[in-house]
Amino acid sequence: MTVVVRLDGERDVYYREMEEDEPSVFSLTELEAREVSSILVGTYYKLRPLEMLEEAMEAKAGLHSVTVPRSTTVAGRPIGELDIRKRTESSIVAIVRDDGTSLPNPDPSTTIEPDDVLVVIGNVEAVERLKTLLVD
Repeated sequence: MTVVVRLDGERDVYYREMEEDEPSVFSLTELEAREVSSILVGTYYKLRPLEMLEEAMEAKAGLHSVTVPRSTTVAGRPIGELDIRKRTESSIVAIVRDDGTSLPNPDPSTTIEPDDVLVVIGNVEAVERLKTLLVD
């Protein structure tokens, strides 16, 4: 078996049994190639649709989801009071409450509660600073 990675990102797989004259040829997308390689090395794990969406959003838009710990010291405090944007260089663009309520574009008076899922825009370092703020 031979795998050729083309400049356009597609992967061509050439496979031939010893007694065959012509190899079998097929192409894979990047996701398909990851799945096949995981199967071949014994670590197959299929992403769920939500994980695939999160991965794409992180890579393309810098959007991340952060779950607020139950033990957070910022529970009940408003976003504006916490000065999250200045302290972490990240912005909360939405909150999903534990009961499933969505709060898009929360204003500075919106409070952060335990088990909230914060939809945050920022680079990886900014998101890590936010996570640290939530546990301090």
